[in-house]
Amino acid sequence: VTLVSFHPEGHQFVTRTGNGKVSIWDTKSLKCIKTLESTKGYYCPVAFSHTGESLAIKYENEVHIFDSETYLKKETLHTTSDRIALFYFK
Repeated sequence: VTLVSFHPEGHQFVTRTGNGKVSIWDTKSLKCIKTLESTKGYYCPVAFSHTGESLAIKYENEVHIFDSETYLKKETLHTTSDRIALFYFK
């Protein structure tokens, strides 16, 4: 596991592995409840919004925004750089 981000309410967390696999985990049971598409890149950030409504995941030159309840993709933001190492929601 190369990255971990916790949901603000503490009931879930997301991990990213070195091979790009992104998994959503239940904090109490420690069971994987969802796996999202794999990504390229060893260190690409993941972050929950401060409200817990969204999850952002960096994929090469894009940031994908997912609904954190259904984990369906809501939006894709295109970037001009593949060197984004950290982001946060306002």
